[in-house]
Amino acid sequence: MILLFPEERDISTDNVTEWLHFYGAKFLRINEDNQNVIKSVEIDDCDTRFEFSINNLGFDEIGSVWFRRGALGYRSDFETISGKSHHVNRQIANHIYREMQTIFQFIYLLLQSRYTINAPTAYNLNKLEMLFLAKQAGLHIPETLVTNNYEMVKDWGSRADGLITKALSDNIDFYDENRNYGMGTKGLPGLANKFYYSLFQFKIDRYCEIRTFYIEDEFYSMAIFVDEDLVDVRSLRLDNNKARLVPYKLPKQITQKLLALTKSKGINCGSIDLILTKDKRYVFLELNPVGQYDYLEKCCNYPISKIMAEKLIKHEQIF
Repeated sequence: MILLFPEERDISTDNVTEWLHFYGAKFLRINEDNQNVIKSVEIDDCDTRFEFSINNLGFDEIGSVWFRRGALGYRSDFETISGKSHHVNRQIANHIYREMQTIFQFIYLLLQSRYTINAPTAYNLNKLEMLFLAKQAGLHIPETLVTNNYEMVKDWGSRADGLITKALSDNIDFYDENRNYGMGTKGLPGLANKFYYSLFQFKIDRYCEIRTFYIEDEFYSMAIFVDEDLVDVRSLRLDNNKARLVPYKLPKQITQKLLALTKSKGINCGSIDLILTKDKRYVFLELNPVGQYDYLEKCCNYPISKIMAEKLIKHEQIF
């Protein structure tokens, strides 16, 4: 049995499940919004096992697992007690959360004995750590500064042709009644005198940007050519004719360094962002273990969904 943990509306998972259907593979898809799917966990002198409430599936039946943006979820009817203060109820809710996380972490640990693509513990990588590890792997990285000091940014940035800023953690969207405010990589034409700790980088003189999806030791890349004044390529709509997107093959020495980076974190699948500069240097930007690859698959005609399905089936059959 193949076990899938996606978000409810993940196109990439939809495409992979179509191939699983085509091959007649047995699989169970547990979307992130499914709650309380764990039926039991048993540990004794002879064995360790757990069961799902969906299809009464047991641990011993699972051969391969794909964590695709999803994770185990729960809903509790016991987080509030009538008559107790908000402070007490908050402590109850926090305690139940920790109880459930103990169960989930143990199950994730058990599942790692199967063939597993990614894990919830690797969904949110530390950007600063990844830049540090990329440098150790021999990759070029952007010159980077994290500070809340205006004068330091001003002095440091005087050596650059321009600066950009991005979130230290994941991008999020802010909403009010009338508008959605998105985050992303932004140019920095000016800077307020006071600001919170922020990440700044030298703007790179690019020839093109490269999006790479990798699974184990296989790389599928796309070069993206856009106007020089566009800072964040992710803000492009792929159907607006403002970008040229073509298949691209990374040099072997770059893929070897990327493999060293991914293996240092135990990540066997994900999306990587690079810049190819005008002087032919490859600069590492980010690694996202659950990055989108649907547009790369379509634009470059890569059979990524088919390959993902075949890997899951192959290892499930070995088990």
